[in-house]
Amino acid sequence: MTLTVPYWRDLAIETLRAPAQAAERVMAFQLPRDVLWLSLLLVAVLNTIVYMVTNILVPTPSPLPGAFQSPVVFLFIVAGGLVLTVHALYWTGRALGGTGELGDILVLMIWLQALSVALQVITLLLLILAPVLAAFVVMAAALWGIWILVNFVNKAHHLNSLPRAAGVLVAAMLGLALGLSFLLSLIGATLLGSVAYV
Repeated sequence: MTLTVPYWRDLAIETLRAPAQAAERVMAFQLPRDVLWLSLLLVAVLNTIVYMVTNILVPTPSPLPGAFQSPVVFLFIVAGGLVLTVHALYWTGRALGGTGELGDILVLMIWLQALSVALQVITLLLLILAPVLAAFVVMAAALWGIWILVNFVNKAHHLNSLPRAAGVLVAAMLGLALGLSFLLSLIGATLLGSVAYV
């Protein structure tokens, strides 16, 4: 296997056309766990760079607080979110009858995020050249991304059922949302307690 530019291009096209087959190819890499975690950090860094460049070249009002515009804070959020998502998909899948390994979920999420970074670069160019087209591309990519992720979860956990894989995805996202809400409420309560004490 030669990991050349044409190879990655073909794998990206296969991911769009036949995500289940692409998932098998990606999982076959069998990379060491430390390499996978470093790769996850790398795609988070690339995601942050593209996001910041986009804000510079095409500045738009952000729904996020000012502190989240810091590259370091944004990187922490992206990397932390990816780590939590990987674990949520892994443990939820195992709880619902899946037999996948954490490394398989991890490598698939890394590949999906790498494609996301490439999409962000394409979207940035479209925002400059054809903003309306960029909006349609983003919406279509979001829907297709869900389809790819469902197929990835199905293959990673050996579920042999796309509806079950969709159930794992929904349950994982709900659990992740509830967990983050609980964590944020604890942080908010702590901050309020500190203010009251002062």
